Amino acid sequence: MVWLKDAGCLPAANWAAAITEVSTLAAGQCGLADASKAGDWRLPNLNELESLVDISAAHPALTEAA
Repeated sequence: MVWLKDAGCLPAANWAAAITEVSTLAAGQCGLADASKAGDWRLPNLNELESLVDISAAHPALTEAA
């Protein structure tokens, strides 16, 4: 799984608009230099998002980078 390093390049949006916005991402946008094409990117699902949270931590409750 690859994560976008600068999500700040995308506008604030509701879930439906965010899905549409992400589906248009491609190399050359948001710092991407990965040869991706529109349609290659997607939003993580709920299980994938939950896997980032470390319930034993707080502020932020994200897992440590490997």
